[in-house]
Amino acid sequence: MKLFYLILFLVILGCKKDSKFDFQTYSIDKSKLDLYFNSLESSDNQMLSISVFSNGNEVYKRSIGFTDVSNGKRPNELTKYRIGSISKTFTATIIMQLIDEQKLSLDTPLNKYFPHIVNSEKITVELLLRHRSGLFDIIRDKDINDWIYKTQTREQMLERFIKNGSIFEPDERTKYSSTNYLLLTYIAEEIENKPYSLILESRIIEPLELKRTEYGKKINTNGNEALSYTKEWYNWELEPETNMSAPSGAGALVSTPSEVNIFINSLFSGKLVSDASFNKMIDFRNRTGMGLFQLSFRHIGGIGHEGFIDGFRSIVVYFPKENFSVTILTNGLTTSFTSVISLFLDELRDALIENR
Repeated sequence: MKLFYLILFLVILGCKKDSKFDFQTYSIDKSKLDLYFNSLESSDNQMLSISVFSNGNEVYKRSIGFTDVSNGKRPNELTKYRIGSISKTFTATIIMQLIDEQKLSLDTPLNKYFPHIVNSEKITVELLLRHRSGLFDIIRDKDINDWIYKTQTREQMLERFIKNGSIFEPDERTKYSSTNYLLLTYIAEEIENKPYSLILESRIIEPLELKRTEYGKKINTNGNEALSYTKEWYNWELEPETNMSAPSGAGALVSTPSEVNIFINSLFSGKLVSDASFNKMIDFRNRTGMGLFQLSFRHIGGIGHEGFIDGFRSIVVYFPKENFSVTILTNGLTTSFTSVISLFLDELRDALIENR
């Protein structure tokens, strides 16, 4: 009989642990999560802000660390972080909107806009979106440190694309390349006849009423914007700032965790693109969609994107079955970024309490 009750107890415990974050049945004990982040902050090994959404509403948020170490400035829910390649999800959304409006198609060849790029007659918009163009990743340019911190024109960037060429034939395989999304940015600018920053504003920022999301500029700590750091021995060392004219729509956005969550939830709820376009975005090949990737943490399947720029690391993950999302934006880490979100999901699961 004792064995029966032991097994029953383990089954009940397992049901909660395997609840897959059922926010209808469970609520978050925020005090438990606060204790977890208090512990992280006291160790001084992570500086970040986090937001959790469930069913389209924010259910938890927290910020730890510093936005400006030398001046002792701390982050809050309105702090802007550079989100790096999460910008690509915004750009993919803009491209799909243009396709919905029949201003562009997935089959449109690159040579319609930029004929001097190698294989441009074979590379389509879809191949750019799916990272199957074969074009060399500009982030791996051997001279990147000579230009990434200076203002760059489109012409300068295109010259580098032409010089670096391709590493495989179009549609031969999948390989991540920021060059793809810079070209998509330039295509959108050609079609709309205005800079990417204004396209972003009119198509995503204004419709979603985002207040702290924009095309990034030089970091202004007096405007509640975070600097980024790496830790050398026991001290946080300031990282240099990428000039945002270089990454543009491939990595130049700044935002808050809450507003990134608003964006990803709006995308998944059909507020930004048609159902047909969204289904194309989540048609995964080699775990790669269009501006989105299949991600897995603790055996929980999610969809989202990661970002990396200067000392900033970022991630947004939407979990469709559980209908919740997590965005973590960091400006200083001493641990694996994958472990950060995995450990947080463990803590989140442990913080679930049954609704009464």
